[in-house]
Amino acid sequence: MEGEKTKLIEKDEKEEKEEVNEITKDDVDPDPVVEEYDPDKSGAGPIKDRSCTDILCLGLLLAFLVLWVMIAGWGVQNGDPTKLMYPTNSFGQICGQGEHADKPYLLFFDLTKCISLSALTGCPTPQVCVKECPSDSFSPWMEAELPIPEVPSLLGGVSIKDRMKPFCTQDLTQEILDRLSVGQLVERKYCPPWWVHSSNILGRCLPSLTSSSPGNTSGPIPSTETGVVFSDSPTGQISLQTLEKAVQALSKALGLRSLGDKIIADLAASWWFIVSGIFLSMLICLLWIIMMRWTAGFLVWTSMLGTMIVLTFVTNTAYTKYSTMPEDLTPFPWSLNPGDYLERRGTWFFILVLSGSFLALLLLVTVSMRNRVAIAIELIEEGSVACSQMLCTLFFPPLPFVLQGIVLLWGFVIGIYLLTSSSREYRVVMEEDENRLLNCGDICWNPRTNLSFSLGEECTAWADNFTSVCDCSTVGCHFFRYGPSTLAQVLQLINLFGIFWGIFFMEAFGQLVLAGAFAGWYWTFKKPDNLPANGLSASFYRAMRYHLGTVAFGSLIIAILRMIRVILEKVEAKLGKYHQDNMIVKGVLCCCKCCFWCLEKFMRFLNRNAYIMCAVQGNNFCSSAKDAFFLLLRNVARLAVLTGVTNFLMFLSKIVVVGICAALSYILFSGSIKEVSSEIPLPPLNYPILPTILISMAAYLISSCFFSVYEMAIDTLFLCFLQDSEINDGSREKPFYMSRKLMKILGKKNVGSEEDGKTK
Repeated sequence: MEGEKTKLIEKDEKEEKEEVNEITKDDVDPDPVVEEYDPDKSGAGPIKDRSCTDILCLGLLLAFLVLWVMIAGWGVQNGDPTKLMYPTNSFGQICGQGEHADKPYLLFFDLTKCISLSALTGCPTPQVCVKECPSDSFSPWMEAELPIPEVPSLLGGVSIKDRMKPFCTQDLTQEILDRLSVGQLVERKYCPPWWVHSSNILGRCLPSLTSSSPGNTSGPIPSTETGVVFSDSPTGQISLQTLEKAVQALSKALGLRSLGDKIIADLAASWWFIVSGIFLSMLICLLWIIMMRWTAGFLVWTSMLGTMIVLTFVTNTAYTKYSTMPEDLTPFPWSLNPGDYLERRGTWFFILVLSGSFLALLLLVTVSMRNRVAIAIELIEEGSVACSQMLCTLFFPPLPFVLQGIVLLWGFVIGIYLLTSSSREYRVVMEEDENRLLNCGDICWNPRTNLSFSLGEECTAWADNFTSVCDCSTVGCHFFRYGPSTLAQVLQLINLFGIFWGIFFMEAFGQLVLAGAFAGWYWTFKKPDNLPANGLSASFYRAMRYHLGTVAFGSLIIAILRMIRVILEKVEAKLGKYHQDNMIVKGVLCCCKCCFWCLEKFMRFLNRNAYIMCAVQGNNFCSSAKDAFFLLLRNVARLAVLTGVTNFLMFLSKIVVVGICAALSYILFSGSIKEVSSEIPLPPLNYPILPTILISMAAYLISSCFFSVYEMAIDTLFLCFLQDSEINDGSREKPFYMSRKLMKILGKKNVGSEEDGKTK
C-alpha cells in the first residue's frame, strides 16, 4: 500500500511539472531577449517636466519695465539733449536754437580769461551768441580812447557802437546803447573790449592765429613784430602769444587736439589690419580651448614643479645669506634704495621664512591633495571636450553682450534726457588770481549764507541781477550746467538701478543658458553618439519658457547690492565735499564698502551655481541656491583646488592669447622683419603702436568672452560631477555619468561597463 501511495504522489508531481512547463512555453518566446537598460532614457540631467519658477519676481521685473518706460517718457517730454550738443551763452540759452536760431556761434568777450580754464568754474568771461564769427580784428575800447572824436567815415561809415552791437549781450537794449558811452558799455560787460578775426570750431569762435601785416584787419589776426595785437585794452596788452595760450586751453577743454585727428587717420588707414587681428585672436582662443584637453595636466604639474624649484632656490639663497651675515647693529633703515635692505640680516630672515612657508604649503597641497588636483585637471579637460563637441556655445556670449549694450544704451539715452530736463545752474566765476580768493569784501555778499561768495558757489537765484548782491568787477555769475531738480535726481537714481538690473539680468540669462547646455552634455551617458543636436537651443527655450523669474530674482539681488555701493560712494564724496569726513567716518564707510563688496562677490558666486542647479533640476532660485550651497559646502576642499587651478589656467590662457596677438601686430607694424614688410604693404601711420594697442585690447576682450564660456563649462561639469558622485552608485540602474578617468581617480566603476560599451 505504501509503495502504491508513493507512486501516486510521484505521478501527481510529474503531472504538475508538465503543466508548469506547458504554461511557461506558452508565455515565453522561444528566443528570449532581455531589454537593455539605457541610462540616456532614465531622465537624469536637465529634467523636461518642469514648471515656471519665481513668477512673482518676473512680475516685479515687468512692473519695473513699465515704470522705466514712463520715466523715459517724462524725460523725453521735459528734456532736450541739444543743450549738451550746442554751445550755450552766459544766460544758459542755446546758440542756434529757439530765439537764437539765427545765431549759431558762441563768442567769448575776452578769450585770454580762458587760459586757466577750469571744468568746475568755467571760463570767467561773458559769452554771447552771434550770427557770424568776427571777420576782422577791432578794439572798440582803443578807438574810444583816441583823443579825436568818432568819425564814422574813418570806420567805413559805421559808428563804433553799431560795429559793437552784433557782439553785445542780449540784454542790451537800444536805450542802454544810446545812453552809455563805449567805455561804459565795455566796463559793464555789455560789449566786448576787442575781438579778432576768428573761425568757427565746433560752434565756438576761436581766433585764426596766422600773423599778417599790421594794416590787414580783414584777414587773419594782425600783429606787429613784437607779436602785440592790441596794445591797449581794459584787460591789458593782448599779444599773439596770449591768444595762442587761450586757444590752446579752450581747445583742450573741447577736445580739439591734433592727437585725435591723427588717431582717426591711423584708424582709417589700418582698420582692416585691426579686424584681421580680431579674427586672429578668435582663432587662437578656439584652438587654445580645444588644446586644453591635452595640455591642461602638463601646464598645471609643470607650473607647480617650476614654482617649487624657484621657491627652493630662493629659500636656499636666503638661508645662505642669513647664516653668513653678521648681526644687524643699526636700526632698520627706511630707504628708497632696495640695496640697503639686502645688506641686512633681518631682511634675508624675512625672505627665508616667507619662501620657506610658501614652499612647505605648496608641498603639502601637492602631497595631500594630489587626487583633488587630478580631479580638477580632468574636469578642465572635460570642459575642453564639451566645448569642442558643442562649438556653438563658444559663439553664444555675443548675444548677452549685445543685449547688455542695448540696456546700457537705453539707460544712457534716458539719463541724457533726464539730465537736460533740469533747470539752469549758475556758478560764481572770477578772473585769474594767485590765491583764487574773491577779495571783494562786503560788496560781494551772499544773503542766504550771510558770508562772502566763494569761487564756484551756486548763484542761480541772482543770475539775472548779480550786481545787486556782488558789485565787483572781477566776479561774475555765469551759466555752469543744467543742474538736476529733486525729481530728476530721484528718476536718475531709478534709471541707474534699471541699468544695473538690466545688465545683470542679461548676464545671468547667458549663464543659465550655458549651464543648461553643458549640463545636458554631462548627463548624456554615451558621448558623443547620444548628444542632442539642439542642446544650446533647447536650453535657451527652457530658460525663456520657465526660468526668467529666477534670472530676475538673482539679478535683482546683485543690482540692489551694487546700488548700495554706489550710494556709499556718493555719501563719501558728499562728506568729503563739506569736510565732514573725519577718521571715524572714513573708517566706518571703508568697512561698509568692503563688506558690501565681499557680499556682492559671494552672491555672484552663489547665483552662478544656483543657475546651474536650476538648469539641471528646474527648481526656483532659493531652492537651487540652497542645494548648490550645501553641495559645495560638503566638497569645499575640491572646490578650493578647482577654483585655484582654473583661475591659474584662465590667467595663463589670457596672457598667451594677448601676448601672441600683441607680438605679431608689433612685429608687423614696427617693420622689424624686412621680408614681411616688403610682402605686406603697410599704410603710413603717425603712431605705429596704435594698432598694436587696439588689437591687444580686442584680444583681451575676446579671450575673456571665450574663456568665460570655458569657465562656465568647468563650473557646470564640477557641480554635475558632485551630484553624480552622491546620487549614483555605479549599478545598472544608477550608473556614474562621469568619465572613466574620474572614476579611476575616485576608485569607482560602473557595473557591467565593459558590456555596455561605454566610450567616454
